[in-house]
Amino acid sequence: MMTRIDLLRGASAIALLLAPIACDSDTNEEAERVCDPGKQEACACPGGQQGAQQCGIDGNAWEPCTCPDAGTTQDGSEPSDASGDAVGDRPTVEGGADATSPDANTSPDANTSPDANTSPDATASDATAPDADPPSYPGGPYGTDPGEVIENLSWTGYIDSTVDVDHDPFNEPPTDISLADFYVGFDPQSRILLVNSSTGWDSPSQDEMPDLVQLRADYHERGGRILVSVCQDNNQSPATLDFVADWGNAFGLTTPTVADPGDALLPYYLENAVPMNMLIDTSTMTIVQVMHGYDDATVRQIFDAYAAPVP
Repeated sequence: MMTRIDLLRGASAIALLLAPIACDSDTNEEAERVCDPGKQEACACPGGQQGAQQCGIDGNAWEPCTCPDAGTTQDGSEPSDASGDAVGDRPTVEGGADATSPDANTSPDANTSPDANTSPDATASDATAPDADPPSYPGGPYGTDPGEVIENLSWTGYIDSTVDVDHDPFNEPPTDISLADFYVGFDPQSRILLVNSSTGWDSPSQDEMPDLVQLRADYHERGGRILVSVCQDNNQSPATLDFVADWGNAFGLTTPTVADPGDALLPYYLENAVPMNMLIDTSTMTIVQVMHGYDDATVRQIFDAYAAPVP
């Protein structure tokens, strides 16, 4: 008997014969390289400060972000240039300051939440003062590049709530989900968010899902958050809520999962390729890094830089 995953993969293989690379139907073939070797661009450091990152010598991945506090990368090692040589004094983006991990004790007091039935993925805090102002999502200006604050995008999808004792988002009705649900003002334990943009027809998107299941298991208690977005189904049509539910159940997802038929995440793509993964500092909602494809080592390095210490 074929499983749901077998059906998804079979349909995906057919769709790939005529498939565009990104959610936009007017995109080109996927580039072999992620970036131009040696190219530098701005990136965000813990606490919302700006640093710089450089494309690796093979062009397949960006090196870790170089933060301005002591010329180190987010994992504490000395940065290197495209040749692999250490460069302890690489210039950083103007305006950088000490880059430290977000402090949960500095998040705004909250006496309200966006949803009374909040889940472990978006837990509301208790009111600490009767006259405290309710939290609000960070104001603009907003942008689409690393180092800029992302606007409060919203979708419809599935998120686990406290109405039952399991961690299954897909046995509950679909609901509105926004980036504000992951902001530290509404989820005080939140530290870092990965937003995944996938399609139902491409194999790399399918291959990434088990990695995201394990990433949540390893980092959720430390403040790591994940949002999966599906923009097209296995026939390259705009994703529906029914398809999203089938997708989530097929891969055993417990993370919030939404349909993105309007391609709300397309402006954040660096190239015409899926899947796209964007990491966001939830203390400021600043974009930390955008990557195409999934590099588990790089994602975990960034999660470690922002997440709470291991208990």
